[in-house]
Amino acid sequence: MSLFSRLSRKQIISGAASVYATGLFAAYQWQQHRKPEPVLQALPNEVERRQIIDSLANKYDKIIKWDEILLGIPLRRRTLMRIARGDVLEVAVGTGRNLEYYQPHCKVVATDTSQGMLATAAAKYQSLPAPKPSVTFQAADAQRLPFPDHSFDTVVDTFGLCSFEDPVATLRELKRVKRPDGQVLLLEHGESKYGWLAERQRKGLARHVHSYACFWNRDIESLVREAGLEIVEFKRTNFGTTFFIVAR
Repeated sequence: MSLFSRLSRKQIISGAASVYATGLFAAYQWQQHRKPEPVLQALPNEVERRQIIDSLANKYDKIIKWDEILLGIPLRRRTLMRIARGDVLEVAVGTGRNLEYYQPHCKVVATDTSQGMLATAAAKYQSLPAPKPSVTFQAADAQRLPFPDHSFDTVVDTFGLCSFEDPVATLRELKRVKRPDGQVLLLEHGESKYGWLAERQRKGLARHVHSYACFWNRDIESLVREAGLEIVEFKRTNFGTTFFIVAR
């Protein structure tokens, strides 16, 4: 009896999908790093990175649409947002790519330092069909949140730790504003667990920061633990560059 005859149709399809996704990811990384690394000056400071983020507000969704699809990010966003409950704070909401995935019972405060990103997110929210969660938008710095201790049942950040000046201080702020029985939900990109890819991330870091204000090779798990959060669910995908974390 062959190996394939012992597998169910579901197992075969799932395995084929995984192989296909892995191939796409490898091809994507290879294509990205075929480009010669430009000669760049010092990395942009926090003010300059915020200017970069604001300049991307009207085109960010178009830029990353296919990257996210190829890496399976929409499904991971959906899975993570389905865990959110009660009063929710989302920091670095960006263009609001998570808003469509929240359950209607959630009451969300969506924050960002970029007025351009907030405007794009608010417009996207208005176009969502009912039923949809209650969402209010507020300019706020995730590193210095304007909320009392223990204000939220769920605190969310997706692909924001890469851009904060002090990611550990930010995570401590997320911990501060969550309720004692609350949760912090994170979907982040960070350094690969494979040396060859981690080296490619390092070599491409300057270009990536100048383009997207994003340090894409931070050690996400270490940052979360250093901030004093307890990790209760942890998954890494896309060669270890995508981190799915539920913490308390």
